[in-house]
Amino acid sequence: MSGHFNGGTSQEDERDQYVYTSIRYDRRLVNSEQNTAASCNKPCPFYMLEHHWTRLQVAKWSTFFFTDDRPRPNSGGPAVLLQVLMNAIKKWHEDHPGERPEALRVRLRAFVGGKMSTQINHPLKSVPMSALFPKSFTRSPEGHEKPEWTIVLDVQPTEPGEGTMFKTSDRCAYGRARGAAGIMDYMTPKEVLLYTPSQEILDGSICTPYLFREGCWVTPSSSVGGLQGTTRRWALENGLAVEGAISIDSLVDGETIWLSNAVRGYFCGIFQMREPPREALSEEMVKELDRQRFTYTQSIV
Repeated sequence: MSGHFNGGTSQEDERDQYVYTSIRYDRRLVNSEQNTAASCNKPCPFYMLEHHWTRLQVAKWSTFFFTDDRPRPNSGGPAVLLQVLMNAIKKWHEDHPGERPEALRVRLRAFVGGKMSTQINHPLKSVPMSALFPKSFTRSPEGHEKPEWTIVLDVQPTEPGEGTMFKTSDRCAYGRARGAAGIMDYMTPKEVLLYTPSQEILDGSICTPYLFREGCWVTPSSSVGGLQGTTRRWALENGLAVEGAISIDSLVDGETIWLSNAVRGYFCGIFQMREPPREALSEEMVKELDRQRFTYTQSIV
């Protein structure tokens, strides 16, 4: 493995450019055949490990940031990535004696120059295994209660580019969209859908969206320019959804939209129509979002 690893994130690290991935550590996953299949066919406590390794290999070749002569980020092989993550879990347990949570959220950053670092903020809520590996999506949420999550449309379009295609330290577009939607932290059960100047759904701010269109579940096509998430890849490979163009004009107030990410798995929310102005944000809001940009960046999955 090139570079070196540390178990924390320094202020100096925060100023450096990096690609990253967030992954769920869940003790139950070791016994999951589906997770084994998504982790290089080896039992693993990390959610879809192989897909995270692939994400890092692809993202490190983006040119948006890494234009100098320093070595590009390098996560090594899947076995190296697994060892780095296991070291992070071991250190967390050493720092929290007596605690044995079922699941933890681990963020791994790969910096220009080869260094990697990890960060674990807090334990995660338990979710059923069916939420990590669903067999299908349903249009009507199960049970009598409405889904906890609310989903809204962004107030202005986002121009696709490497900043939306790769998960890097630049999350400005996503932070702006979350701020404009009133989402100030990661714990709020609310998502905002970003869209392109051509009026197509681009991505969610922290989740991949899936919408029911013409008889099947559709996620934004890779050609639109959004992030190619790990759970998105699994959903496509297992026939839960297909790629396609989704116009914002097709959104219906109250419709069920499924979401997924590599920390929470798969879950659904209800789209809430709103009629905000789509012109540029006010100067005051832009200043406020800039002030809170660091907070937004830390809260993104």
